[in-house]
Amino acid sequence: MKLPVLIALTCTLAVIGCQPKVSRPPCPDGKVCLAWGNNTEAGSLDPQKATLVDEYAIIGDLFTGLFTDSPEATPIPALAQSYVVSPDGLTWTFRLRPSTWSDGRPVTANDFVFAYRRMLDPATASGYAYLLYLIRNGQAVNEGKAGPESLGVKALDDLTLELTLEHPAPYLPALLKHQSFFPVPAHAVKAHGDAWTRPENFVGNGAFRLMDWKLGDHIRVVKNPAFYDAPSVCVDQIHYFPTPDSVMAERRVARGELDLNTNFQSSRVQRLRDTLPGYVRTYPALATFYIALNVPGVPAFQDIRVRRALSMGVDREFITGKLMRAGQKPAYSFVPPATAGHGEGVRLKWADMPFPQRQAEARRLLAEAGYGPGRPLSVELRWAIRRTPF
Repeated sequence: MKLPVLIALTCTLAVIGCQPKVSRPPCPDGKVCLAWGNNTEAGSLDPQKATLVDEYAIIGDLFTGLFTDSPEATPIPALAQSYVVSPDGLTWTFRLRPSTWSDGRPVTANDFVFAYRRMLDPATASGYAYLLYLIRNGQAVNEGKAGPESLGVKALDDLTLELTLEHPAPYLPALLKHQSFFPVPAHAVKAHGDAWTRPENFVGNGAFRLMDWKLGDHIRVVKNPAFYDAPSVCVDQIHYFPTPDSVMAERRVARGELDLNTNFQSSRVQRLRDTLPGYVRTYPALATFYIALNVPGVPAFQDIRVRRALSMGVDREFITGKLMRAGQKPAYSFVPPATAGHGEGVRLKWADMPFPQRQAEARRLLAEAGYGPGRPLSVELRWAIRRTPF
């Protein structure tokens, strides 16, 4: 069974454990059940509208796209039984494996066409519409400058899907794992509108079916017998619980009320490793913390010397190694080193300079720009975190 890969800011952290005879959701005899701490309440289970990692944790179990994750998190075909790429890299033709929606209706190439047009419809207001801009006319459709029929997505027949791109994209299989590229059941969306993801109307094609959604309490899914690879699904039921208090979630894991929680306070990593040995898992993720400077609004920031000095003055090694302490890596580029095919990426030229030397150079740059003890530079920092799947 493929459980969703979670993508969080800088580092995804998980606490895993299980103890018997504690308060937890009932599990039918002979079944395998999972109690999943999922940080926040899902705002949407619509693949074309959801934007949060915690929503994807559920959506990834309810839907399946052309590609999915291997155990190593590399893209492997899912609904794409096979595919062919044209010599110029612009046309990708996918042969779909026969599969059905959870209501028994067949999944067809037209469900992908419907989903992608809906994703790019300005009325849908999808936060991830830009991911489909690499499809021919994707941006024009999203901006209302072209009709949906001009989009480079065609159903050649019920089981053959053709994507025409704006430019070659050898990384397309990795993108196709994202929820934005999942099909949606055109018949259910047309029949129920935005209410199609309610449990009583829900139709999916993933390993699980949506059964209950009690706001602020839990979301329950059960194994989907219509899933194309149902015999490989080893869990019968999952309860997803919103767990905004990560410390309380730790205690619930320790008591066996939760089998896992997908986040904990980074500064508590050593304590958790001591009190719950073997349960803590961390790994680098495709995200970066950074400070965005209001260049047009603050005159000082219009000087590249000031911007460079501020960047050089951030002790990334101290922050990651002494404050965060859970395996986070110092960021010297926007693209995280874990990005597939990217390696270490393009690093700042002064990245390997010892920090005291960087501080001295930063002071020199600020002085050159007219700032120092007699004229200090004063700035205001505002902090916000948003966990998104891409």
